[in-house]
Amino acid sequence: MVAMKDVLKVFEPCYYFKLGEKYYQVTARDFFKLDKTFSSVSASGESSKTEVDELEPEKGEVYVFTMGVFQKGIEVEVYQPAAVGRFGVKNYTASITWEDSPAEEPNQAIVLATVHGHSLSVKFTNNLDVAITPKLRFIGFKYKVEEVKDAAKIRELEALWKEGKLPEIEIKYE
Repeated sequence: MVAMKDVLKVFEPCYYFKLGEKYYQVTARDFFKLDKTFSSVSASGESSKTEVDELEPEKGEVYVFTMGVFQKGIEVEVYQPAAVGRFGVKNYTASITWEDSPAEEPNQAIVLATVHGHSLSVKFTNNLDVAITPKLRFIGFKYKVEEVKDAAKIRELEALWKEGKLPEIEIKYE
């Protein structure tokens, strides 16, 4: 079995990638784990959308991570950007539950990424007859990246990209 830390290693330091019309180099990678407790949700109630400020990278950083749910009986909707449902189809946002992705072993198929200015929010539905204080685990990597400015290097990377040898990251919200 592949370790969780290995699944989310999208890039290694010194890797290059294309984002939009620009090229970037990964300069560092650090593992992170965040256990976050949210405001209480009343019995059979719903919370409002809550932005997860800790997952807002600084300029020049990209976070790639998964999430897990600590408690049974709650559903979590993810919004990214903060106002747009992340999982599901048009006009429907799917929920993540403890059964889908328990905090002790988050589902490796649920992969999220944030860049500066594109954080995420969560909304909870409590399916229990008692109030609950939701708690989530976010686990992944923080990547430091720098835009490539050298014209010769950009030409080299452009050629590699055209040959299909350079990864491209596409951030698209629909």
